[in-house]
Amino acid sequence: MENYKLKLSIFIILLIILLSTLYYGIFGFSVSYLSEDEIKENRELKENLVSYFKINGIETIYDKTTDIYYYSVPLDQKDKKYTLKLELDDGYKYKIKKQTTNVITVDYEKTYNIIIYNEKNYSEIKLKLTNLPIVSILSDTDVTDNDTNSVFKYINPSNLDNTITYNSKIHIRGATSKLYDKKSYKVNIYNSDYEKEKNINISNFYYGSSFILDALYRDGSKIRNALATQLWNDFSSDFTNANVYTEFVEVFINNEYKGLYLFMEPVNRRNLNLNSSSLNNTSVVIKSSDYNLPKFNDYTNIIDDVYYGFELKYPNDEDLFNTSWNSILNKLSKYYKNTINSSYEQINDIFDITSYVDLILFNSVTNNEDNHLIKNNYFYQKELDDKIYIQPWDMEFSFGLSYSHNLKYNTEETLYDFEEIIFEIKHSSPKINKLLIKKYWNVRNNILTIEYFDNIIDKYKATLCNGAASRDSNLYYEYNFDENIEEVRDWIHKRLEVYDEYVRGLENE
Repeated sequence: MENYKLKLSIFIILLIILLSTLYYGIFGFSVSYLSEDEIKENRELKENLVSYFKINGIETIYDKTTDIYYYSVPLDQKDKKYTLKLELDDGYKYKIKKQTTNVITVDYEKTYNIIIYNEKNYSEIKLKLTNLPIVSILSDTDVTDNDTNSVFKYINPSNLDNTITYNSKIHIRGATSKLYDKKSYKVNIYNSDYEKEKNINISNFYYGSSFILDALYRDGSKIRNALATQLWNDFSSDFTNANVYTEFVEVFINNEYKGLYLFMEPVNRRNLNLNSSSLNNTSVVIKSSDYNLPKFNDYTNIIDDVYYGFELKYPNDEDLFNTSWNSILNKLSKYYKNTINSSYEQINDIFDITSYVDLILFNSVTNNEDNHLIKNNYFYQKELDDKIYIQPWDMEFSFGLSYSHNLKYNTEETLYDFEEIIFEIKHSSPKINKLLIKKYWNVRNNILTIEYFDNIIDKYKATLCNGAASRDSNLYYEYNFDENIEEVRDWIHKRLEVYDEYVRGLENE
């Protein structure tokens, strides 16, 4: 008797679900059960019958170059049943081709063909699903090197607040990277009249007024910058506990698909956990972005915020401007005059020695070819005249990717490249050398491990292999994402092995 009641209950529940699906499919969702021929029979084809619609309350983004709408569905829905409820204007219905209902199986490689119609017309649209958040930028003019007023939209169905929209200004960023077909961008969020920057929350990770959309153009694996940033977050041991967040997204600018990007939190005073400025004292942050060594002939009366490849990022208070520059440049000039000939005492007088050792070792282990103490770092002080700390950024040329003007990787060559990156410091400062060795073995057993890297790489691979990487490849140049990401993994495995031997050799010396 109990089994009969259980079976009856299950049958009733299933019947209710079926009837509900049919009811809402017909009446609540504007979905049609007419055949394709029946829809087209007495209606005229009209292009762009609708230009905008939502699915399940979440916006779709249109790519005018391929005539495809994009909609973001979380990765945990892959291969599962998912309801596509199109929210259209009154009088419109739709039918997903080859579907009886509007319940689909989530496939990120597939293009879903949908017919939208009213009493007189019909139109056919294409829909693609992405597992990544979507960033859309709309502006009235083309995006250039100069700030352009725009509207920024971030769509992520994994969050309760799945769509956010703000005024923004956008410009193309980078130096050499500006020459590539795929551009990187800097976006700043503004208030309603574009007069003042505005801090916003994005998902649960970001709070601020600006961010970077890194094009990842040269890296066929697309993961090197994110992987190096995550490693530095875990590797660095200075007082800030800085955590620069990254997130893979797909980007559209003025309804044109621009490809796979890395949404990056910029390095600034806030995420370095530095105090704000005051007339009595201030923290200082400068960015180094030039290969050329500063000449430092006269830095006492600086009238611009860029000086020989250095840019003062904080403070922006005019009364503190020269004082801040003088504080940090005075120290850096002493180091650059000696560079690798500096003794431990000289280095320790200028830099926080822990931060210095972290950076030298980090760059060496990862073969961070485009980052060193002259380029692609942020230098910062907790207070005026304090020692200098270092934060690297823009680390695409790491883990075996060489900086060259073609798309060569040269992984075998970079496997055995150690001394050039650490500026042969072992020949001038044995005490620094001992600190490098000590730091290496400290992190080798808990951070620099095969398991650590494999876990992160596997996560990135699962995230990017569902259409985003292939779309990016089709748009710019052909690359094999799977092969490139496994090349990074293989390089790291070998690098750790040969680096162990290298460090043992330093110990023997």
